[in-house]
Amino acid sequence: MKIVERILLTDLFINKPPVLIDIGASGGINPKWKKIAPHSICIAFDADDRELDISENKSGEYKKLLTINRIISIDNKEPSTFYLTNSPFGSSTLKPDKEKLKPWLFNQLFEISKTVTLPSMSIQSSLNQIGIDYIDWFKADTRGTDLRIFSGLPASVRNNVLAAEFEPGIIDAYDGEDKLYSVLNTMDKTEF
Repeated sequence: MKIVERILLTDLFINKPPVLIDIGASGGINPKWKKIAPHSICIAFDADDRELDISENKSGEYKKLLTINRIISIDNKEPSTFYLTNSPFGSSTLKPDKEKLKPWLFNQLFEISKTVTLPSMSIQSSLNQIGIDYIDWFKADTRGTDLRIFSGLPASVRNNVLAAEFEPGIIDAYDGEDKLYSVLNTMDKTEF
């Protein structure tokens, strides 16, 4: 048995398993978690227009896998505008910046095909609903709002996150998006 697995089988981790948050999980849950999945609680968020559904998958890949069909917002503003683009991987709560995307060959992927209103909630309110008060690994791919969602977590949760993954903007693709330099600046000013 490998050392990591032996550690995860101790009472400490059995009683308080790692909590993994995946925001924007529609393309699949973070594959880096595969080795620790059987010992972890994974909470995966995906935008959906149905009623609030917190479903628990009992497939056995994770100790517990909860899927919440909501857009994650900074506050508990309900509902949120969601811009569906020609590519499902470009859809966001932020409007694509047509003018700044114009020079790029792939700009047609960001064209808005439809604007919808979808239910939303904050991470904290979802954690409260499922009775969890900590996050060990935070991963977000929200197309422009990763940093503000992470920064919106209560300090007691945010300051104890062990790993955080962001997919910030590098080019100007969305109006008001979080950029790479903002993520680096924020991480530099925190005790992360």
